[in-house]
Amino acid sequence: TAAQCMAAFAMSPLPDGADGTLVALSQHINPNVGAVAALSFLWISEGERLLVDFAAALAAQAAQMRGRRRTRGAALGIDGDALALLAPQPPGRNDSLSLAQVLAVASNNDALLRGFGALNLPHVLAGSAGPTDMRAKDLLRLYTALERNATAEERMAFAAGLAEDDLALQSQGEAMAAMQWRVVQELARRDCAGNIPDFNKDKKSGGLSIELLVGIGVAVL
Repeated sequence: TAAQCMAAFAMSPLPDGADGTLVALSQHINPNVGAVAALSFLWISEGERLLVDFAAALAAQAAQMRGRRRTRGAALGIDGDALALLAPQPPGRNDSLSLAQVLAVASNNDALLRGFGALNLPHVLAGSAGPTDMRAKDLLRLYTALERNATAEERMAFAAGLAEDDLALQSQGEAMAAMQWRVVQELARRDCAGNIPDFNKDKKSGGLSIELLVGIGVAVL
């Protein structure tokens, strides 16, 4: 599953612009190799072999994916579970809301922000939501409408414009999900400002306070 894969390793570019990828692997308590894992003198050599095999298989799959990305129209598919893990969704998202519905209210900034805040991004970007080019166009239009809220890093995800395939679209989805958290937080701040319920019944009323009335009485006397 996506959760298991993400728990197993993390990849990042090599520092200082070097060509290559740094892969950080975690050691699992249950590597599914039977009694070997319990015997330390065997596990050292066996663990090294498993890592080498895994690295070779990962490199081969990465090369295969690179080749598929070069083939125009090749179906790659967005892993909605991976996107949800890479950029967890705020609570209370609306699974029935589409990108097109949010774009329809783009002329109203408040409605646009609230619609964007309610989107389930992994759901609307998944392959089941329509062809890649249609999802990419709608997401770019939404980003363009919200660009003033983006950070420099989020703008980088859209620097090339329209996503050419599902992997590029997933990367843009991560950037939009990060922006969505800030939008949801800002909307919550606006909604709470000045409208916090008086649970303790200790808010000041619109009339004169007891302290003020006593002060007036003393002044009169």
